[in-house]
Amino acid sequence: MKRALILLATLGAPVVVFGALAEEVAEGSSVSWDGATYRAIERSAQTVGTPLGAHAVLTVAALGGVAALVAGAVHLLRRRRIRELAFLALAIGGMVALDPILKSIFQRPPVSRDGSGYSFPSGTAMVSLAVAGAAVVLVKPRLLRWGAVISGGLMCLGLGVSVVYLRWHHASDVVAGWCMALAWLSALWLALLLPAYASRRGRRSPRMRRCP
Repeated sequence: MKRALILLATLGAPVVVFGALAEEVAEGSSVSWDGATYRAIERSAQTVGTPLGAHAVLTVAALGGVAALVAGAVHLLRRRRIRELAFLALAIGGMVALDPILKSIFQRPPVSRDGSGYSFPSGTAMVSLAVAGAAVVLVKPRLLRWGAVISGGLMCLGLGVSVVYLRWHHASDVVAGWCMALAWLSALWLALLLPAYASRRGRRSPRMRRCP
């Protein structure tokens, strides 16, 4: 039951949300809350201020993400966790490959008149959540996993807010990117990691039953 609820939240719900947003974009409709979200972010930045500028957030997050990816890949390779290394590579590589494909399908114009390229979905949102989500899945100790959840969540939120504030993307582009990445990670987990985890549990169970 618990596993079914997790899959519903990480696979079913994101697919539904992405589909709803994609339908509006394909019909050429504007998403009603895009403008309100941008104005709220702009007012917050002017009123409260930010410890880092939007461009600085993007730079820091990019450098941190690359460092985390390299460290994670080296760790998995040294421990010969090949299946999990494949999960990491496909999680990031899949989003990088899907980004231009999805943009060419929906062809949503750039947010500002001086912008270039299509905006839906946000590749920044897709890749950042793929990095953060892969870290949460692959980190083993519970304390470190919670650290990955918090730091990864803050990174994704900061990047999402930054690209909306800079008028690189609509808020709906960012949400759609997050949904696509979450669904992709869940599908990869089902295909690559769940069978291996189930097999390990199956090998351990007989030994546990023989214990006095």
